[in-house]
Amino acid sequence: MEKISSNGFWRYALTDRSTHLLIISNLITIVFAVIENWDLSTVIFIFVCQTAIIVFFYSIKILYLKNDVFFAMSGPVNDKTAKIGKVLIASIFLVVFYFVLWKYFDFFEFINIFGNFNLFENFSIDLLMIVPIISFFINHFFSFRNYVKKSEYERHNFFTIAKLSIIRILPIHILIFIFGFVLIILNIIPPITFVILFLILKMMADVVSHVYEHNPKLMFKN
Repeated sequence: MEKISSNGFWRYALTDRSTHLLIISNLITIVFAVIENWDLSTVIFIFVCQTAIIVFFYSIKILYLKNDVFFAMSGPVNDKTAKIGKVLIASIFLVVFYFVLWKYFDFFEFINIFGNFNLFENFSIDLLMIVPIISFFINHFFSFRNYVKKSEYERHNFFTIAKLSIIRILPIHILIFIFGFVLIILNIIPPITFVILFLILKMMADVVSHVYEHNPKLMFKN
């Protein structure tokens, strides 16, 4: 029976630079949330942007997949055909995910029927939001660079990329749905302590899914 290997997880988390950058990016968001007294709608918008960044780099990872693995062929694959095919699949992957993100905010409009509080009613763009968004971009860029440097793409195919993208993104947005739903059901504006709790839980989900993505064997042991 498999159990979570806490030793392997913490060893990787404490030594991997991309994990450090991910934690720093989340801490930057927490600091700005406290200083600027951000509400839940602001931090949700930031993490939707983070998701868009994650999806962007996953679409590039598709282009790095080995041709024979990507097309599940045992023989040689025409390089030109393979490149066109991977660009097409990566573009579809990107468009589908971005369409889901575009429709994402409809969820909060839907659950608003349970109350009369609109989470994004008073939402406005704050220029300081750019800071954590840029920090997340830098983090995921370095994570992608390690992906290429360690040749992780050699053991992946398209279905692996699709599965990892869902594992990487889903925990964050489950938290968003839960907190957003609770907020609207209770019909209250969240205090900063409520937002900070959300951010801390989100950071934990972020780190766990990040470690699983890059080293799934470290997460489990027999």
